[in-house]
Amino acid sequence: MNGIRKNSASARTLVHLASCISLITVISRCVPSDYLPPPATRVDPVVDIIHGVEFTDDYRWLEDQNASGTREWIALQNEYAEMIIGESPLRDWIRARLTELMDVASIGSTRRAGDYEYFSMRRAGEEAPVIYRRPVPERRDIERPSVDEQYEVVLDPARLDPTYRTLITMGDFSPNERYMMYTIRDGGSDEVAIQILDLVTLEDIPDRLPAALYGRIEFSANSDGYYYTHRSRQTGPRIRYHTLGTETSQDQEIWGEGHGPTEFISMDVVGSDRYRVFTAQHGWARNDVYLQDLHGDGEVRLVTLGESAHFNVSFHDGLLYMRTDLDAP
Repeated sequence: MNGIRKNSASARTLVHLASCISLITVISRCVPSDYLPPPATRVDPVVDIIHGVEFTDDYRWLEDQNASGTREWIALQNEYAEMIIGESPLRDWIRARLTELMDVASIGSTRRAGDYEYFSMRRAGEEAPVIYRRPVPERRDIERPSVDEQYEVVLDPARLDPTYRTLITMGDFSPNERYMMYTIRDGGSDEVAIQILDLVTLEDIPDRLPAALYGRIEFSANSDGYYYTHRSRQTGPRIRYHTLGTETSQDQEIWGEGHGPTEFISMDVVGSDRYRVFTAQHGWARNDVYLQDLHGDGEVRLVTLGESAHFNVSFHDGLLYMRTDLDAP
């Protein structure tokens, strides 16, 4: 049944994409050609030098969505769009069709912590998913949550922002099943803030990561803190450890020095917390692997470096296994 659901979801996605393309085609045919040209966009070149190659971005200034210039640009574009389609039968048809395609219920997978199952759900007509919980069913074959049932609300994005510009996503659960991480995204930005919810009190604890670019974030095995990858467009990614109850300024940097903004790094703790396996991804073409023995001298040692291949690492019974396409035909 899982395969059927996935295929159905893929089919719905293709239908939605096809419908959107059709809408664009309809609009392009219905819009007269005698309208004034769109508002001019200021060109303000910013040059980045990456590996000795210059890349020019004329519109970097638009990435600051809260800047006065960006807000003015958005307002002018909206005014122009209103002039083109405005309140019209065409717009009414587009609104009705998109609502029909997009306003459908969705329920995420359940995740167990303690005596509860946690999940996100958006009912038809609602603006954004809400995170709920229900007692763990006594029978293992119990059905998934239903939009027709009522559940305890854990987190509602409307409480943070009634305009629904701020959205939340469920993250990692602590091994002791006491805490749940969740991300807070404002206005569709790439940056997110990380908050931790106490599942006993349903109150946030003070530990919070400010809005930034993050990679993988997960609790430590003893639930006393969490590892996270902080990404910087200027200095590159760094893996850090935060101890609950302390300031983020005291977070320990684990690894990442020397890896630049174009690399993606990650870490796995394996072997009953004895080893740390680090990987550095270089685009889509290759990745390097490093190993640290915490019961030894603690040095980070190379396992692979510079090979034009991919390495997927797993640990079992004291041995490190790697699946690779190195020298594959």
